[in-house]
Amino acid sequence: LAGGGALLGHLREFRRDPLGLALRAAHDAGDVARVRIGPTTVLFVSNPDAIKRVLVDNFRNYDKQTRGYKALRSLLGNGLVTSEGDFWKKQRRIAQPAFQRRRIEALGGVMQAAASDMVDEWASFGDREEINVADAMMRLTLRIAGETLFGIDLADASKSIGGDVDQLLTYFRYLFFSAVPGMQYLPTPTNMRGRQAVRRLEQMVMGIIAERRAGPGDELDLLGMFMSSVDSESGDSMSDRQLRDEVLTMLTAGHETTANAMAWTLYLLSRHPDV
Repeated sequence: LAGGGALLGHLREFRRDPLGLALRAAHDAGDVARVRIGPTTVLFVSNPDAIKRVLVDNFRNYDKQTRGYKALRSLLGNGLVTSEGDFWKKQRRIAQPAFQRRRIEALGGVMQAAASDMVDEWASFGDREEINVADAMMRLTLRIAGETLFGIDLADASKSIGGDVDQLLTYFRYLFFSAVPGMQYLPTPTNMRGRQAVRRLEQMVMGIIAERRAGPGDELDLLGMFMSSVDSESGDSMSDRQLRDEVLTMLTAGHETTANAMAWTLYLLSRHPDV
């Protein structure tokens, strides 16, 4: 791809606007674009058939030992998003029963009730009252995540938990875009804040797991389903550490990303009322 510097390649553009760089690569260089990010050569694949070859047809040739996955693994552990190979297959078998259609449909009622409560709250506002939609979507998805993952309402702790999730994702981006190897081991303020956020989230999750271990164990939320599931081949169940990795992964993936997608969707609908 043209436009990179002799020493750093497209590193500056990648750190400033990674999505813009990916779009430019697809537009200027076609289906497969070769881009140099510092000392690393990266291939941007945009052709659907080529993407299918990487992810489905020939997936054994590609692994998750990349810089981005390593940074994410250091924060979220070895859950379904970051694990691979035989370990991933085993975890996938254990987790599969939690995603049966009837179980997901049961969780749908929780999501519908949370959304309805939010709409009712908005309906009580005056015509000239402003709503921060991005913030509202964050609170909504955190409530849904708390009730579907743990069976508890996280509304009272939404600001602290949401802040920690946001800090974790900010820390991931810091590690991913860092130009200096080993930056995560230095006692910088960003490292300290990121690690503290991860510790607080981990303490919350591990505390809930400990309470569940001491209880009857018949909860129908995702954590309860994970705890009751076993591998059909080995008979193994998830350890507390693995439960932590899977639940923290889902809390992170199901909170900010979903909220941002919904906020942007509402924004686009407001710009296109005919739709």
